[in-house]
Amino acid sequence: MILNDLFFFIKERTGIDVNINSIVFDDLGIDGLDAEIFMEDFFKHFEVEKGDFSIDEYRTSENKLINIFASLWERIFNKNELLTFKVEHLLQVVELGKWFNSK
Repeated sequence: MILNDLFFFIKERTGIDVNINSIVFDDLGIDGLDAEIFMEDFFKHFEVEKGDFSIDEYRTSENKLINIFASLWERIFNKNELLTFKVEHLLQVVELGKWFNSK
């Protein structure tokens, strides 16, 4: 079953038990490079086309984390809210075989 494989995949990489409504990255407590590696592993493991997936829409990149002042400025004045998605979305992506935004 795909869902059980997805739960195992997440637990194996993060040590965290999730459910279908868990918010990826936020509930997993990962950011930056860890989030990028997690998604690259996800695409490979489930043989999913990456398509237009951009980690910058969902997490703060390592470069922005290094320059915390620029990151804070962008968050305060540009109001660029990071998007989120749930484990349920990852399941739908696996079933479809390619990434689509959860907007």
